[in-house]
Amino acid sequence: MSGKPKIFGHLMAEVIRKNLCVSCGACEAVCPVISIELVEGTPKLIGLCTACGMCYNNCPQAEFEVEELEKQVFGRARKEDEAEIGVFMACYAVRAKDSETLEKCQDGGAVTAILSKFLDDGGECAVVLASKKIGSGSPSPWSPCRRRKWPWARARSTPPALPS
Repeated sequence: MSGKPKIFGHLMAEVIRKNLCVSCGACEAVCPVISIELVEGTPKLIGLCTACGMCYNNCPQAEFEVEELEKQVFGRARKEDEAEIGVFMACYAVRAKDSETLEKCQDGGAVTAILSKFLDDGGECAVVLASKKIGSGSPSPWSPCRRRKWPWARARSTPPALPS
């Protein structure tokens, strides 16, 4: 993380060309200028790269230094009691109130409820969702959900939890 940020070119060299890309769509979802698109499962630069480093820093296959990232994001290193879960300000147990959300989402639907409220109030964002194709037996790749697409609204049931 020292010096210049790693950008899409680094992502190409260190992840995509080495066949390490898992087609999760994180780079596409976080690009602030919508210049990255997954084409047949491979990230492609389709517009101007502003060299922000968001694509590289959000790629699950890219290498990064945890301590430097935490200092950049939180302005400090981990405390002793944060060794296991990382830097945090507070920890809460939450659950959605909406019965439809609870019925269609797993783990209490808290993230879905927060994102739904944010989007309903006019917020703009990209959301990366993981899902499992019903009846296929294998997880589908992560897929970016830009702006007002609501895949969870089409969910028929809670997907099974992945083994830990």
